[in-house]
Amino acid sequence: FTLVICCMPDPEFFEPIQVFGRSYKINQLSPSTEYLIRVAAVNQYGQSSWSPILSASTSGSPPEIPLPPFLIQADVHSLTLGWHPPTTINPEQYHLHHHHHRHHHSHIYDQINSSSYINHLNPITYTLEMDDQTMGHGFVTVFDGTGTEHCVDNLRRNTRYRFRLAATNVDGRSRWSETITLATLPDHPSPPRNLRIYGSFLQPTRLALTWDT
Repeated sequence: FTLVICCMPDPEFFEPIQVFGRSYKINQLSPSTEYLIRVAAVNQYGQSSWSPILSASTSGSPPEIPLPPFLIQADVHSLTLGWHPPTTINPEQYHLHHHHHRHHHSHIYDQINSSSYINHLNPITYTLEMDDQTMGHGFVTVFDGTGTEHCVDNLRRNTRYRFRLAATNVDGRSRWSETITLATLPDHPSPPRNLRIYGSFLQPTRLALTWDT
């Protein structure tokens, strides 16, 4: 038998595969991708016409672990971070799922992963979390969306914050990236607030004062 396969959206079939027997398994395909497959019988007298085309799609996979976010700009009370979309496909093997019986041949058919097409069919959103260790509440979400840049504001001056990133598609969420620590810029101090008398008794030659920073 001769088997050919093509990867949508490109309808051009790849080089034929020679198959011995009535079953075949195709490995190392791209996730969340549609394929068209057809087969023909061959003997010493020639080749038959092609079978009807079978359309089959691979299942999906959560995104790879993204690289840590990086600093775009640091200010006194804000940090602007950016990040790169995942550029690789989960390295496990993906198999075709359809209503015909499964194939069990051990030959591997190599096909280059099409990351841009997969991401088009399966868009990625990002979750950015921040940890302010002086507050002790752990990581909290500061961004959740499809962008690749975010400004975190209302921060304290000259303070270190930790950040981590995860990517999500319809098949699930990646594991968290490595943590990165960034710091806001130093600045002259803010004026003291709420100057007031401290204590409940006034004395002839002394005042007790207190204020907030």
